[in-house]
Amino acid sequence: MTVLVGTEDGLYRLDGGSLATLSGHPVTALTHDDGTTLALVDRRQVWRVVNAAAELVVESPSELRLTCLATTAEGVLAGSTEARLFRLNNDELEAIESFDDAPGRKAWHTPWGGPPDVRSITVDDSGAYYVNVHVGGIMRSDDAGETWQPTIDLNADVHQVTSVPATTGRVFAATARGLAETQDAGETWEFGVKGLHASYCRAVAVSSDNVLVSSSVGPSGGYAALYRRPLAASADEAFQRCSAGLPTWQPGNIDTGTVAAVSTTVAFGTALGDVYLSEDSGTSWSRVASHLAPVRAVLVEAED
Repeated sequence: MTVLVGTEDGLYRLDGGSLATLSGHPVTALTHDDGTTLALVDRRQVWRVVNAAAELVVESPSELRLTCLATTAEGVLAGSTEARLFRLNNDELEAIESFDDAPGRKAWHTPWGGPPDVRSITVDDSGAYYVNVHVGGIMRSDDAGETWQPTIDLNADVHQVTSVPATTGRVFAATARGLAETQDAGETWEFGVKGLHASYCRAVAVSSDNVLVSSSVGPSGGYAALYRRPLAASADEAFQRCSAGLPTWQPGNIDTGTVAAVSTTVAFGTALGDVYLSEDSGTSWSRVASHLAPVRAVLVEAED
């Protein structure tokens, strides 16, 4: 496996060495796209990266900042500030106008009074989109963005949503109330907090047999840690602390988009610029990079 790490100072590829590109630029989101990697750069541009070469694909329309990327069968989706959603088509960003009229939009907000953002996006095995608005819950589309339905209570304060690979309708969400899980495409949700030292969760990823979630004492972070729970477990079963090979606590938050998994390989990055790797679904860990700029995005690439 290869781990790609987006930081406040460029993109790193960890595969026995550290190959950097886009130095001097923050890289805040990553996704696979047809054999290449797309990176969100300077919070306004999407770049295509092949090995160490990078080329600009498109820039954000108007003054909107781009916040996240996700690959779908219909093209790459990009979320932005002001809770807008775009699709990358022929190297242009086209607004998904139906999202501007999504049900419940008038209630979307932020705790500090500013406009909400699209914070994360995932796609399940059926091709359904799940778009996390902060703060606005999770919107689902079963028809490639033509129509939208609200799912989770928006006051759950969702920070990241992710689906279970090769599964339809099973989705996890890291929320301020713990880890939320649905097995019926968002019709109902269960929240799990047992075993966590705090219920405030910011990042979630799924390995072949575990769901992993980060927890801290609140929005400003502090006493952050990573936990795991078997995918076969129920929502009321206890999480296990990921501890072997890790510091007792991480500063700040283990944030949205900084935990990634493929099969049994899991990686996460920190605000201190450290990257940790597990090859056994989070049971044991080793530090594979340190002294980078603060990590903003992690992507695990499977072997061809």
